[in-house]
Amino acid sequence: MPDGTVRVYSGLMDIMNDDELLAVIGHEIGHVAHEHALKRYRKQYLTNAAKLGLSAGGGASAAVAGAFGDLGEAYLNAQFSQADELDADAYGVHLLKKIHRNPYAAADAQKKLKKISSSDHSVFSSHPASDTRIERAIEATDEVSGK
Repeated sequence: MPDGTVRVYSGLMDIMNDDELLAVIGHEIGHVAHEHALKRYRKQYLTNAAKLGLSAGGGASAAVAGAFGDLGEAYLNAQFSQADELDADAYGVHLLKKIHRNPYAAADAQKKLKKISSSDHSVFSSHPASDTRIERAIEATDEVSGK
């Protein structure tokens, strides 16, 4: 959350074991530790200021600049949010290893989330593809496990 608190959907407790749930919580803590929300807000303010500057001239050029600004903003937000998600995933893996829990649980949690997302694509539309996240979680786990 913007105030630094971590919230996790309680329904995950019904479908995940303790280590998988810890991976999800570790992921969310990763967002806080890496200040992803704060960086996103800063970027949004800078983007809005740039769009206001471009549109200050008025007329048709301002409308075109605004449209391209919106398109560019959507692309950058998607890319940065996906990078943030992968970064937070890796943080969750490292946290599991640090607290002596099963770091492969992060990949297992992603597999369960993939099942949920296949029925409702809108829930995870800003996130990287589930297969990518699973692959990266396994790679991060192999790395922290010395494999």
